[in-house]
Amino acid sequence: MATVSIQARIEESIKIKAQEVLEKQGLDISTAIKILLTKTANEGEFPMSLRTKDEKSVERQEMEKRVSLLLSKMASENRKIDPNNKKDMEDLLDGWD
Repeated sequence: MATVSIQARIEESIKIKAQEVLEKQGLDISTAIKILLTKTANEGEFPMSLRTKDEKSVERQEMEKRVSLLLSKMASENRKIDPNNKKDMEDLLDGWD
């Protein structure tokens, strides 16, 4: 399989910081880029979330919303979640495939 060369322009400080992080993991920038592009091509999507550490993923937000709704419903029925109760767990996990 033929290979091609890719060039990218980036601030020097970003390159230096990334190089330091990657070296601690035994990688260089070229290998990291190859991994990123290979995973993107193989998985058909960008292989990581583009959010800051403080932002929650859409999946996490949806999970929190569902748990909150379930807890409110159970509280209004004067029930508590019992992890040994199959119905409670089905209600909690329904649709989280």
